[in-house]
Amino acid sequence: PHFGERMTVPWLDQARYADTNGYSIDGGRDMWLWRDWVIQAYNDNMPFDQFLREQLA
Repeated sequence: PHFGERMTVPWLDQARYADTNGYSIDGGRDMWLWRDWVIQAYNDNMPFDQFLREQLA
């Protein structure tokens, strides 16, 4: 079940994903929805062309 979490690290790093703002007072962030989608896409073994298309759509 942790395959997707491990495999998405380079992808999320390239997209500069962060759970927090990283400075001052952290406000609410909604990017975790995208992070969870990326992890689920890896766990579901989504084809790469579909993976890219759904992110760019």
